[in-house]
Amino acid sequence: MAVPYHQQAEIEALIAGDKKRAKEFADQDPDQVAGETRNILRKVKGYDESKGKVIKKILKDGEGYRTPLKNADVEIHYKLGFVSDITTDGGTECANPDEESELESEYIFSSKDTGKSFRFELMNNQVNEGLDICVKSMKKGEICEVACTGIYGLESGINSLLPGDLIKSENVSRYIEKGATLKFEIELLSFIPQLDIHK
Repeated sequence: MAVPYHQQAEIEALIAGDKKRAKEFADQDPDQVAGETRNILRKVKGYDESKGKVIKKILKDGEGYRTPLKNADVEIHYKLGFVSDITTDGGTECANPDEESELESEYIFSSKDTGKSFRFELMNNQVNEGLDICVKSMKKGEICEVACTGIYGLESGINSLLPGDLIKSENVSRYIEKGATLKFEIELLSFIPQLDIHK
């Protein structure tokens, strides 16, 4: 029987004598498979569901078992949009059924449309917290869809993720005023561990 990727990584870190890195892997969820919807915060110490959720669905599996750790330099493509609400089982639903098509299928921004990927330092307050948490759970090449609510969604900001003129637009303002759920489609292109960045 194959050892789940996070357990294998934990074992490798312990063998290398890196207890801090091993603990990070030990705290990760078991493998999530393509098509499965999961609240990826459920194993975070002190997690309070009333403060928000990060609901992830893998659209395409990534390579191997490694995922980026804190301070890694990560490169992604992403789409950003909004939905009105999120159900307790992780599915999305709209407060107004007449808005279902617009809210569930439309993304208002795509990094691919700019012709550039997006890079940032993981878990270092450079992007929205829900995006940080999701990317930390991804493997290279993985594509996923994620919905972020509460302190992991709009409450942690989107200024670094959208052009200024788009943030101020009437369309985006309407969603922010409603406290809409953030929705991303993310592709993890690459990541470089912190130790490799500063060589």
